[in-house]
Amino acid sequence: MDKTPRCHSCGVALPGQAVEGMCANCLLKLALEAPLTTPGNLEDAATSQATSPNPVVSVVSSTDLSGTTIGRYKLRQKIGEGGMGAVYLAEQREPVMRKVALKIIKAGMDTQSVVARFEAERQALAMMDHPNIAKVFDGGTTGSAGSEISNSKVQIIGGRPYFVMELVRGVKMTDYCNQTQLSVPERLKLFIQVCQAIQHAHQKGIIHRDIKPSNIIVAVNDGVPVPKVIDFGIAKATDQRLTENSYFTEFHAFLGTPAYTSPEQAELSSLDIDTRSDIYSLGVLLYELLTGVTPFDTKELLASGIDAMRKTIREKEPVRPSTRLTQLNSASAGRKLVPRPSPLASDLDWIVMKCLEKDRARRYETANGLAADLGRHLANEPVVARPPSASYLLQKAWRRNRLVLTAGGAVVVILLVGAAVSIWQATRAITARQAEHEQRTRAEANETRALASEEAARRAERETRQRLYAADMVAAQHALAEGNLGQARDYLRNHIPEAGQPDLRGFEWRYYWDQTEGRQAHTFTGHSNLVYCVAFSPDGRWLISGGWDSQVFLWDVRERKRVTNFVPGGGEVRSVAVTPDGDLLAVGTQSEVSLWRMNDVRQPSLVIRRPAKEARVNFVPHTSQLAIGLVQSVWGYGFEPGSVELWDYEANQTIREFPETGSRTALPAAGGILFTGVRHNLLQRWDLISDRPPLTAEFPWPLRSLACSPDGRWLITTSGEEDNRAQLWDGVRLSPIRTLIRHPEKTDIWSVAFSRDNQFAATAHADQLIRLWSLEATSDPVILRGHGSEVRAVCFAPDGRLLATGGADETVRLWDLGTASQPTAIRNVDHDQWQQGPTLSPDGRLMAIGGEGATIELWDLEWLRRVGVLTNASHAIRFSADSAKLITLDDTVTLKVWDLARRAPESVVTLANVAHYYRGFALSPDGQFLVGASREGDDTSTITLWNVATGEKATRAQAHHRALWAVVFFPDGRRFATCGEDRVARIWNAQTLEREAEFGGHKDQVFGVGLSSDGTLLATASIDGTAKVWNVAERRELWTLKGHKRGVLDIVFNTDGKTLATCSDDGSVRVWNLATGREVGSWQFGRQTCWAVFSPDGSRLVVVDNSGTATVLNGPLSSLQAR
Repeated sequence: MDKTPRCHSCGVALPGQAVEGMCANCLLKLALEAPLTTPGNLEDAATSQATSPNPVVSVVSSTDLSGTTIGRYKLRQKIGEGGMGAVYLAEQREPVMRKVALKIIKAGMDTQSVVARFEAERQALAMMDHPNIAKVFDGGTTGSAGSEISNSKVQIIGGRPYFVMELVRGVKMTDYCNQTQLSVPERLKLFIQVCQAIQHAHQKGIIHRDIKPSNIIVAVNDGVPVPKVIDFGIAKATDQRLTENSYFTEFHAFLGTPAYTSPEQAELSSLDIDTRSDIYSLGVLLYELLTGVTPFDTKELLASGIDAMRKTIREKEPVRPSTRLTQLNSASAGRKLVPRPSPLASDLDWIVMKCLEKDRARRYETANGLAADLGRHLANEPVVARPPSASYLLQKAWRRNRLVLTAGGAVVVILLVGAAVSIWQATRAITARQAEHEQRTRAEANETRALASEEAARRAERETRQRLYAADMVAAQHALAEGNLGQARDYLRNHIPEAGQPDLRGFEWRYYWDQTEGRQAHTFTGHSNLVYCVAFSPDGRWLISGGWDSQVFLWDVRERKRVTNFVPGGGEVRSVAVTPDGDLLAVGTQSEVSLWRMNDVRQPSLVIRRPAKEARVNFVPHTSQLAIGLVQSVWGYGFEPGSVELWDYEANQTIREFPETGSRTALPAAGGILFTGVRHNLLQRWDLISDRPPLTAEFPWPLRSLACSPDGRWLITTSGEEDNRAQLWDGVRLSPIRTLIRHPEKTDIWSVAFSRDNQFAATAHADQLIRLWSLEATSDPVILRGHGSEVRAVCFAPDGRLLATGGADETVRLWDLGTASQPTAIRNVDHDQWQQGPTLSPDGRLMAIGGEGATIELWDLEWLRRVGVLTNASHAIRFSADSAKLITLDDTVTLKVWDLARRAPESVVTLANVAHYYRGFALSPDGQFLVGASREGDDTSTITLWNVATGEKATRAQAHHRALWAVVFFPDGRRFATCGEDRVARIWNAQTLEREAEFGGHKDQVFGVGLSSDGTLLATASIDGTAKVWNVAERRELWTLKGHKRGVLDIVFNTDGKTLATCSDDGSVRVWNLATGREVGSWQFGRQTCWAVFSPDGSRLVVVDNSGTATVLNGPLSSLQAR
């Protein structure tokens, strides 16, 4: 009989050192697949066995002992079964009633080694007292004293050891984490408790050697999860014996669960196993908690065989958890384990991989060390497992102190935007100690930050609006230059402030708006389409307009209101006319002519229908006839061919016809003459009294309109399409005189009208402008701006004071010709140029300017005419506050105060110790002191201060190297500023003449200096072509103004504090926005502009050039009321 030991599972022959009667493959298979129901897993016990691998134990059939009583314990239900024992739910009867877990060795498993392990587990559990380790209450052996066994169905062999322990109700750790979908931090906190439990076991000298999810049960007590470590079945003591029954692990014996087995356990060598083996198993458990899988796949280990499995555990490096998690992203979704892209997420990689080191000397020394490192990770502190690089430590510091650093960053931002109060508040917050004081400081700091943020937001919005304002002002000027008044007005309307908004508008806005208004007297609105024709009643009381909305409106000119409107019939209204007696109104539409009583427009008096595309009407003076121009078809832009017929509206019959003459007609008020025009052919002058052939002239352009002066002396034709011109003709000879204007292609001239005095003509243009022409002179026309689109109709009022126009912007506008024709420049006819710059009176009405031969000329700025000349006075210093007096200096430096009403000086003061040549003077605001700048030789300029009352010199000092060009007092009178050839501007104390400040930076001499009305800003003008604006208090440059092509000669602030003007040798004047330092307007005068000055109220800018011309640019304050 063969006595060779064989595996009682597969029958293969066993080596001499076989463990528990099984071969290695069967032991491995049993370890990985055999189910184990743990003592505490009550929920799973009723349905299925746990899925985690079990320790390798012998397989022995077991009899269910449910219902059996062992000593004080009645076994109710088998709740678990392992390799060497079974676990029952039992009831303890005495001395207390409670439910416990009773573990008893299986029948047939009571070999010496198994019994020794069983007793070792019992002893290990008994030695430990930790909230996260299941407690042992009792123990014994069946059949011993106090352990009687009774069971009617099952026979129990005495002598089987058992022990009683705490009943743990819960599920294994990995299942609990997945079922409740715990986050990573929550999983780590549970795991730390497990580490603390293992540390306790190690301190008691116990090495668990089988740490895995099924041996850690999570129970929930009052909603708080508590992990419990169980099953110390293969535990090992480090420094003491756990039982009197010795057992030993045979060489090559493989104990534990392979997936959680440390490399030294898998080595099966003589190397002793210490507590660091449990650290490895804890690392595997942490790996599984983070990724959902173990470092080495269980099935792959099983399939590879025991030798390959051991080699894998000993030698193969596992994949980092973060890498595995990325590979298993779909599997991690259910566990809320989304990979963290932050570099700090690699902390857990380092911690896990330190636990899984093959060399146990490189693992954590203790379980507490592992728990502490996890605690550091959760607290955003540097972990021991990771090399402490500078960037890593910095990142950790940021994570730890994120709130503090964020608050600090907010404080820095506030400091950058100038909220200095925040520094004080932050300092108080840092230094405060008492709780109440800290809370108050924190509240104040929060309020300050909020205010600073609001202020920063307002400042950013204000700066954006200011930049947009500057850009829109330039765009508005370009639109005005192109005649696009509607677009210019849109740009300007963008900056009419809403309630609560700061008003950014300066002189330039008011000037541009005034230009778009064009001296309008009134605007009538009511039409819903293009206004095509306008006409006044003979007395000028009524204004009639017609348009493409097929309506006729009657307006009261005196009251500026609509009287009535009606639809005459026949489509779009093309022309209107009123009889000389003002009784009848004729209306020409697209297909008919109708006559209406002016006092009753409810029903027409007469309707004349003709098969035409357009009908134009004109009353024939001194007759009852109506000239009707009819258009038969439409060619391009013009309506031709056409004909004219004279209709007697009293006899209701045609008197005379003029075929193929075109539809445009003009009839002089003197009567007897009819002018007609054909589109590309002839102008004809017909004698209506005789039948003589007409006088004819060639007209090669596409005719738009035709009008003659009331006396018949002048005739103007306008054309469109490719040749857009207004041509003046001799109406008697029908010969061309001159071309008034010729536009680029497609800029039509739509209409023309003459004033009743035969002196002026007005033309309506597609460029949105109306031009007024003097028929006797050849000067440039006066331009009226105001329409937002093409101007289609124009008509003079009978008295010549008003002009009416209609346009494609659906408006009818009245123009005051008394102000529209007012000049904007004055020309000195006595000499070529002015000798000294202008000075304006406080009321802004008078200008004093140096004339020829030591004279000062006085000009009225309202009417731009000279009103007086003061002799023996070369420098106008200042007007008196009531504008009735003027202080001057003559070439002998004699100070005079002039009574302007008498044109005579009322007081004279001769200044003492004068020099030979003075470049400039300035009078202090209180009138007590006068400063003069003089040249001393070739290298030095001096400043002299006189007492005005006595004429005595107060003090004198050297000022600049070489020439000194300008001097100006500060508003407070305590200081004054000078500039000179040495490229700098300086500020001086007016009492001591001590130099207080200097401003440089220019590359050439500084020719002009100016001060803002509050004295906070100083501006310098240089021959280098730039101007600079300085903050006086901070001695800091704010802006460098670039744009002039040559040297800047003068610079002046407007009193509104928003605008600065510069004059240049390049012939231009430029206006700058002080808030942004950007150019907002420029005007070219053709010759060198020498001086500029704003009126005291800021509404006028007077520019003087070297041709003897002073130009007044008006920016009336009333424009600010525009909406």
